[in-house]
Amino acid sequence: IPCAILGSSRYLQVGCLSLGALLTRGALVNLGIPLGSEVYVMGAATLAFYAGVTRVACGLARLGNIMTSLPVSILQGFVWSATWMVFFSQVPAMVGATASGPLAGHFATAAAWLAAHPMIWHPGTFALAAATFVIMLNKMFPSALVCCVLGCVLASIGVDVVGCVGAINVDLGSLFPPAALQIGPEIAKALVVPGVALGVITYLEGAAVCRFWAEQDGEEWSSDKELVAQGVDNICSAAVGGMTVGGVISRASVGILSGAKTKLSHFVTGCCLIAFTVLGGGALLEVLPKAVLGALVSCGVLPLLGPTPKMKPLFDNIKAQPYDVKRDCILACATAVFTFTARPTLDIGLYRGIGLALLFKLFEKTRDLDRKKNE
Repeated sequence: IPCAILGSSRYLQVGCLSLGALLTRGALVNLGIPLGSEVYVMGAATLAFYAGVTRVACGLARLGNIMTSLPVSILQGFVWSATWMVFFSQVPAMVGATASGPLAGHFATAAAWLAAHPMIWHPGTFALAAATFVIMLNKMFPSALVCCVLGCVLASIGVDVVGCVGAINVDLGSLFPPAALQIGPEIAKALVVPGVALGVITYLEGAAVCRFWAEQDGEEWSSDKELVAQGVDNICSAAVGGMTVGGVISRASVGILSGAKTKLSHFVTGCCLIAFTVLGGGALLEVLPKAVLGALVSCGVLPLLGPTPKMKPLFDNIKAQPYDVKRDCILACATAVFTFTARPTLDIGLYRGIGLALLFKLFEKTRDLDRKKNE
């Protein structure tokens, strides 16, 4: 809701993101905090608070353009790879099976293994996911709601859908005092640096989404406004015991696919989520099939799965292209590969892409010096 009011992009949808969850887990586990414990929840909220303060400070200091000054080719490669990772992560839910063996340790290889073993797929789950795709791609309004209702009805009458999301129950009395204020001072100090890093790194995904869609239709957006808006979002998340939030590729894509045109869609989404949770709607998730949820997420990222503009020269006689086009294509494709193979978190792929860009810059500077000497 704060992002809808304070933000500038009409496309960006804010929520919890996988990169943020991975970085949060790493920061807390490194301090020896047990997963799922009460202190873990407090630590996650504290990180969200630090991330929020960091983004607000950067936005007010007008550092947005500096933070998003990465070459477009690097951001396109990172977003493209992250989008495919989101898609691959939903494959097990859509086919009702899980990969086994050495290939099961990575989203992409696990999805490939499942694609090569269709005999272990659950027919009902796959059929439900396929039906969700058909409804979503035909843009039946309101398509996402139709899919969820259909899935819940089928699960309620006893149709075997393999697995459901599970109920979410919220005790409003447990939200106060805020979890971030209950953590010990030593842990709070130890989380300052990870929290600042989290605020910067997780912002890049949302910024990349804004830039991508801005290039598609010429939309104007302000990085400084988005920093402040998402910073306030994170502070609000910390206030109710939530984790770090940011612009999410799949959520933004689902919104666009569903016909969202203005920031009002973000506001309505936020209000509906609060009402849904407070009024006990979380209990309905007990019968929401994972296949439907996985298909909805996958449909949302479909528009981003094709080669990006910077990658397309790879398939169009790249040898004949100018140097700048070749360089940008190499940076985009290399960053995508770096992100696919990044361990333990996807942001490492982004750093490697930046390193390669610096090598290109060094090469160009050296080449220019040699030219001047020859002249």
